[in-house]
Amino acid sequence: MKTVYILNGPVGVLKEEVCLMMKMKLIASVYLNLDSLWQTNPFILNAETKNMLIDNASYIINNYLKSNFYQNIIISCSMPDKEIIDELEAKLLKAKIVKVILIRDEKLINKETEKLLSKNLIDYDFLDYVNNDLDKYQILSGNTLEFKKVNDDLIKEIIELENN
Repeated sequence: MKTVYILNGPVGVLKEEVCLMMKMKLIASVYLNLDSLWQTNPFILNAETKNMLIDNASYIINNYLKSNFYQNIIISCSMPDKEIIDELEAKLLKAKIVKVILIRDEKLINKETEKLLSKNLIDYDFLDYVNNDLDKYQILSGNTLEFKKVNDDLIKEIIELENN
């Protein structure tokens, strides 16, 4: 059975770095950054844009799930909204879903976030939505992993969650 890893957490928690390392460790894998589907100017959050995100994301993920080659779909997202994650998951084809919420010290998150802002890679409206209440991530369903560094042990721990 194919596996979809959904790594969720605030901007600045280093999800992309974790996902890229996972992609290198898992055979027949693909990495998708769902935040890139929602990088709009201006950032608008309403029923229409939520539905558009869910439809676009599920379409792309399901295309990889239909593939005869890809076995592991690794997704990163900054999505503190449980409803959106649940609706997305409901639209996916049959696969094992492993949800992971990555948590780091708020000072480390802020340091990474400042880098992204200074390079104009994210804007404040999107950042306010995804990082406004960091506690929201801790109440999402999934395996919560708090870490200091991205290393092979962290990647191994995430991959092993598939067996739980």
